Amino acid sequence: MAAAIPFQQAHHSSSEQASHDPHHDLRLEQNHYIGIDVGTGSARACIINQNGDIVGLSSENIGLWQPQQTYYEQSTTDIWKCICVTVHRALSQAKIDPSTIRGIGFDATCSLAVFTHDTDEPVSVTEPDFHKSGNDHNVILWLDHRPMEETTKINATKHNLLRYVGGTMSVEMEIPKVLWLKNNMPKELFDRCKFYDLADALTHLATGNEKRSFCSVVCKQGYVPVGVDGSVKGWQEDFLKEIGLEDLTEDNFKRLGGVDGVNGEYLSAGELTGTLSEKAAAELGLNAGIAVGSGVIDAYAGWIGTVGANVPLQDHELSADRPKNDQSQAFTRLAAVAGTSTCHLVMSQEPVFVNGVWGPYRDSIIPNYWMAEGGQSATGELLKHVLETHPAFNHATSMAASYKTNIYDFLNEHLRDMQTKVNAPSISYLGRHFFFYGDLFGNRSPIADPTMKGSVVGLSSDKSLDGMALYYYGAMEFIALQTKQIIRTMNEAGHKISSIFMSGSQCQNDILMSLMATACEMPVFIPRYVHAAVVHGAAMLGAKAASVGKDGKTEDLWSIMDRMSKPGKMVKPTEMKGVTELLDVKYKVFLEQASGQKMTSSPRSPSRRRSRTRSGTPTAVNREPSPSRSHLSSPTRSPRRTISSRSRSRSRSLSRTPLARNGSPSRASGDRRYRERSYNRSISRDRAPRQSSKIVVEKLTKNVTEAHLREIFGSYGEIESLDMPMNRQFMTNRGTAYILYAHPSASGSAIAHMHEGQIDGAVINADYHRLYRPEGFRPYVVHQATDTDHHRREGVDTVAVEEERMMFTFRTMVIPDHARRHRGGGSDHTAIQGLLREHHLAGEVQQPGAPPEGEDGVQATVLIVVTAGAGVGAGQGAAPEVEADTGEDKTFPCRGRR
Repeated sequence: MAAAIPFQQAHHSSSEQASHDPHHDLRLEQNHYIGIDVGTGSARACIINQNGDIVGLSSENIGLWQPQQTYYEQSTTDIWKCICVTVHRALSQAKIDPSTIRGIGFDATCSLAVFTHDTDEPVSVTEPDFHKSGNDHNVILWLDHRPMEETTKINATKHNLLRYVGGTMSVEMEIPKVLWLKNNMPKELFDRCKFYDLADALTHLATGNEKRSFCSVVCKQGYVPVGVDGSVKGWQEDFLKEIGLEDLTEDNFKRLGGVDGVNGEYLSAGELTGTLSEKAAAELGLNAGIAVGSGVIDAYAGWIGTVGANVPLQDHELSADRPKNDQSQAFTRLAAVAGTSTCHLVMSQEPVFVNGVWGPYRDSIIPNYWMAEGGQSATGELLKHVLETHPAFNHATSMAASYKTNIYDFLNEHLRDMQTKVNAPSISYLGRHFFFYGDLFGNRSPIADPTMKGSVVGLSSDKSLDGMALYYYGAMEFIALQTKQIIRTMNEAGHKISSIFMSGSQCQNDILMSLMATACEMPVFIPRYVHAAVVHGAAMLGAKAASVGKDGKTEDLWSIMDRMSKPGKMVKPTEMKGVTELLDVKYKVFLEQASGQKMTSSPRSPSRRRSRTRSGTPTAVNREPSPSRSHLSSPTRSPRRTISSRSRSRSRSLSRTPLARNGSPSRASGDRRYRERSYNRSISRDRAPRQSSKIVVEKLTKNVTEAHLREIFGSYGEIESLDMPMNRQFMTNRGTAYILYAHPSASGSAIAHMHEGQIDGAVINADYHRLYRPEGFRPYVVHQATDTDHHRREGVDTVAVEEERMMFTFRTMVIPDHARRHRGGGSDHTAIQGLLREHHLAGEVQQPGAPPEGEDGVQATVLIVVTAGAGVGAGQGAAPEVEADTGEDKTFPCRGRR
């Protein structure tokens, strides 16, 4: 159904009369357009005139709730109120007559918004109570990582539509979040839900209709436009059924927006989605009937607000057969929308598939054209993290305040001072021996691995301001080199990127922009509206919607971008001697660091949380939603447990001194080569021989108590004992705990689920309780028995040691029935402990059970402790033999005390 023609203000007759009266000034009216940008932390309103100049700008912080670790929620009710405040303020401060507003456009983060389809009310996404939680938090934010298991399940399907999201669907996308809601929400409530991308939810609140944006559904919800790869309805019915969302296929996918042209309508960026309703107009302080454009994801609004600028490019940076600012020139322009993270967007005429890059997405911005989206998981956040964790941070902050500048500008000046002080040819020369790889928050492109980590080569003990500045420079260099990696990967796949159009606060960092241009060997363009490029793009959507004619067609988006975009300045690659060569060399090291991290980062695997029913109990110790809007959790709050998606299947190795055939060390004790050599025997966690029932949990925060650990680890099996060493002065734990389970299977399950998971926001280690050999130490060895009818002592060759040491060995022992009777009968534990005491051994019985076939008695795995004093000579303090089967000894020598 064709949309109603939007409200058009008639020209005042007084203006016409004035044109005939030379004694009166002419009163010229301008049309204005409003852009609304909803980011992670704030909502902004921008008012532009018909030339694209910003004449009004305002912002308002929005609520962000974090009910537990990695869960982030917002409310469309709160967001809409903040939008209304910003529009009122922008109109008032700029003294804009609301009657001159002709169109309005929205952009927002790619977050999931949930409403009831029968009453159109917000549905709380806060578990475990959801609709009984007492809040209206109906938005699961883009950075919410609760659906890790669901994401893994979706990617395991290998469905063809995954080709259009870079090969794997990200946990940041919205279908995994919908699936999580189905798995955790009461069925009767989930059946009432309908789902929007946040930008579509805002146009719904503005107009009351159910139209959807191609940008939202194609880029973040798995919608494949009709005609692409044989898609018939857009939504892929087989895919939704395979992952468990068959409910959403009913009524022609009505709860997702329907089928285009049947019971739904889908639009490209800025196309007329409807007009402002009476209710929304009253709340915004505008006239009803104003044109509302189809919304986009915020990063795409940054593309709209920057790449259309008419900028001075050289011939080799343009498509030679087209005019200088023809739409086809967009194919060579990468929009880098930089904030907490950075998105990299480029348009192409034909689909270009790039591993690790989301897309290609057809129709998302301009009909019949394709968009690709790469990105860096953390850029602004990385710089912030590097600074805030450095010992000189407080000093730098106070110094920056004394100069009345921000810490980034202060450090940039400090780097220039360092360059002058040592007479360095360039700032890059200062970091020639410092190699920083910064995937501390995972890798979005081009590796697409959220488990990637960072690394540093050239790290020193320098805690000074100079050391901090060098670390800061290394982080900026990493951002530039990774941008180069992303661009090269995209160009090798078929893109033709030759220039970068930046937006966001990082544009003001002149050293970073110069590094970006030089590393990537192409110009970087800074927009005129550095802080408002995204919301400026949203206002252009309003201008496009307002251009609708009686035939329902709107002006081409590129022509609007060409007319309204405002060029700023250009940063060229530096011509300073040696910088390009140095960055080329460092890029090679960067690739080696990336490869090394990729090798140590195992493939993504299902995150292992405790299973839940629809109304299941929470996994966290405390799950009450925080009353605060801050996303930071209180330091006194009880720990919360989450599991990362990092693989639990890494192999572990046990170091063991190699022995000669006779059991003696194969090299003299003074041979350095022997002391430094170890024999590594890899053991997968699933097949660890003779597993221990005891585990050690490390890297605990001070907030964690014994009760927390019993609740969390008790879900994997019966706990016999739990030891958490305490700092007696402060009565806090020392960061480590030892848990003894009743059965080894429980310890294995706990390790598989909890290793590299999170408790109280900190990543912990969980492993079998093992003791390791000090470097250069030759262990005492417990020999296999050759005569099972007698227990006898036998010395072994030893070497003098400087201090007392202990050796731990796992032994499989078989005690015949006559030996049990000889020791007074009793339980198996009693008989084994009696045998150990006879030979003055300390030990822990691990697995009493049935003996091998054909034998009587009991078989058990025993952890035996053998000690020896300093200066022990040959034949002294040796371990006695015990009855055993022919299994191989497992020795774990270590330093220790009796």
